[in-house]
Order: sequence, then structure tokens, then C-alpha cells
Amino acid sequence: MFTLLFDWGNTLMIDYPDEAGPMYTWKKISPVRHAREALAALHKKYPCYLATNAKDSSKHEIQTALEMAGLHRYISGIFCFKEIGYEKGSREYFDCILNELKIDKGRLVMIGDDPEKDYAGAERNGIAALLYDPEEKADTRRYRVIHDLMELEKVIPGMTHVHWRSGQESENL
Repeated sequence: MFTLLFDWGNTLMIDYPDEAGPMYTWKKISPVRHAREALAALHKKYPCYLATNAKDSSKHEIQTALEMAGLHRYISGIFCFKEIGYEKGSREYFDCILNELKIDKGRLVMIGDDPEKDYAGAERNGIAALLYDPEEKADTRRYRVIHDLMELEKVIPGMTHVHWRSGQESENL
């Protein structure tokens, strides 16, 4: 079984460019389209965690923002830059998560909107990744892409762990 690791800003919740500071203090707080519905279905089958590079928010402040958006009940835990001290995409960031969850990297899937930090960062560290691209701008030959979070319910069960360096797929996990 996979464990799902979601990016926060513009993957689960809208990151409004005109807002600053911790998200829970913003005037507008909104989940992205279908975030609630997708998480409600997924959390019944997969442990769902949040991973963010947000520099303004602590784990407690992120939890508060998730509560305000109605997403908190679906998230089993939060990994944030302020707590970990390393940037998402780095080996240290993902090692911290794997150690805390006590799982093999072949059982973790990173889902996020940033091609470098979410997708390539996970891949460089041997972790499967899906690029969330609601505007359909990404090169689908280069990335495993979803355009709507509701696609995850169909995509995740069909995923196999890929040995990223060799390109060989192993059996479904």
C-alpha cells in the first residue's frame, strides 16, 4: 500500500499571491478544486500526509489553516520546513519523512504542483511522484501528470514503484 504525501500550496490549498504571513491569518482561505472530495475518498485507503516548504507557517499554524478549509480530518500528519529544517526536494527532507513514517521509499508517492521541488525532488530521491497540473501546461511526456485531484483515486491503484535510476518497474505495491 502507498502512503500519499501532498504538497500544500496550490496542491491542496490555494496560495493567494496577494496574501502574506502564515496562511491561517489570510483573509481568504480556500482548498483547491476537489481537494475535499479527493482527500475524503483517498484517506479511507491510503495514509495521507502534507509536505511543505512554507517558511511562514509552523506545523500548528498549518493545522489551523487545514481546519479552516475543512481538510484537517483527512491529513494524518504534517512535514514542514520550519520543523524539519531542510527544503523539500532535498535528500534530508525526504529521509526525515521516511524515518518518521518508518516506510520504504517505494511505498511513498509525492503529489504536488512544483515540477522541481515536488516532482523532480521526489524522483531524485527514489520516490514516485505525480505532478498536479490543473492548467494543463506540463509536458506529459516528461512527467506523470494529473489535472484534477479526483484522478488520484484511479491513478494510485495502478501505479508501480519505479526504480528511478534504472527505469525498471517492479510489481504493483
